[in-house]
Amino acid sequence: FFRKDYLFNDEWTHDGQPSKFEQIVDILREIRTKKDPNGNGYKDYGIFVTGHSLGGALTQLLSFALAGSTITRDELPKPVIAITYGSPRVGNSIWLREYQSLEKKGHLRHIRVSNDGDRVCVVPTFPIGYLQTGVNIHLYPNKKADISYDKRRSILSAVAMQCKYETDMHALNVYYERLIGNKGNRRILKYTVEQFYREYARTKNTVRAILDECDDYGFTEDHTVGLYRDFLSS
Repeated sequence: FFRKDYLFNDEWTHDGQPSKFEQIVDILREIRTKKDPNGNGYKDYGIFVTGHSLGGALTQLLSFALAGSTITRDELPKPVIAITYGSPRVGNSIWLREYQSLEKKGHLRHIRVSNDGDRVCVVPTFPIGYLQTGVNIHLYPNKKADISYDKRRSILSAVAMQCKYETDMHALNVYYERLIGNKGNRRILKYTVEQFYREYARTKNTVRAILDECDDYGFTEDHTVGLYRDFLSS
């Protein structure tokens, strides 16, 4: 898998270089001072972060950090928009609470595309207690996509998906065929990110219920604060 310090703390360097996250922020700051070929500034441009598989996991982490960090909160345009394909889960219930807090404030959006039969989208599973974020577009071969928000797959459902897993279900070309090539998805292909959120992002499962469900997974709030202390709202 990958380490959180890939973005936030380059432990393998000892030359005083900033973390990958700080380097990305510096580049974004510099871009916002430039002009495009027509002489227009970039200050009104939005930030989109996208990735597949491991890149999707890093997309979730980076977009969350850009949207919520104290060092970017007043500098970068909001919302930061993440679009992921075949991304694994990257955080526990407290991570989800903070993620949804940024969504409610309009600082963060996440369109998460998953493929039926792609088990990468449901790992890690029990007993780690990790959860997915954002508006989920779940793809099928012969029917329109299922779209949901804050829908948690049970452990049995996750195991069932892993049992029917086929290697090519994780491939980007299969994602493309099922999303773009499926006539049943023509309507949603016209949606904007905000349309998805207006129509589907109604939290049916409260964060309190999620926290209660995950109490036995061994993740305490102190532990999470240690990981994300710069990004937590409280």
